[in-house]
Amino acid sequence: MASELQLTKTRLYRVDQDIALAVYQADEGRRSRIVQTVVGLGIERSGLVEDRVLGAYAQLRNGASVQQLIESVQSAVADLDEAAWTAQDSWDAGNGSELSYAVAFAKARAASAVAFAMKKTTKDSLDAVYEASFAIDDLELLRRSVQGVH
Repeated sequence: MASELQLTKTRLYRVDQDIALAVYQADEGRRSRIVQTVVGLGIERSGLVEDRVLGAYAQLRNGASVQQLIESVQSAVADLDEAAWTAQDSWDAGNGSELSYAVAFAKARAASAVAFAMKKTTKDSLDAVYEASFAIDDLELLRRSVQGVH
């Protein structure tokens, strides 16, 4: 019962309860495949081309140890978050566009999804899917992607 209560407090649960439940209830192997699929979709949809993140994601997909890469990916996330905040400030000031901000935000969220996926815990898996959901920006596509993983 305590675990279910914990699930209801996750960020992903607030976005979509069915997706959160599917990730939470999946066995470790399926959960890993869901996360890799969704994170990959987030990278693709955001257009992220950050080498530190893509290298870590490739190793994650290949089953290699990624523990030594977490700090590098978290640094990339910080850089991408800063770029998104700068784009938002520029847009707010009338010097930038909403599209520039949205693209920067999506890339930062895709990178953050990789960082969470690298930790491989159930909670981090839920957070990886949550972050990727903003990079994907299509809840129905996210649902289909999760449901399609067996």
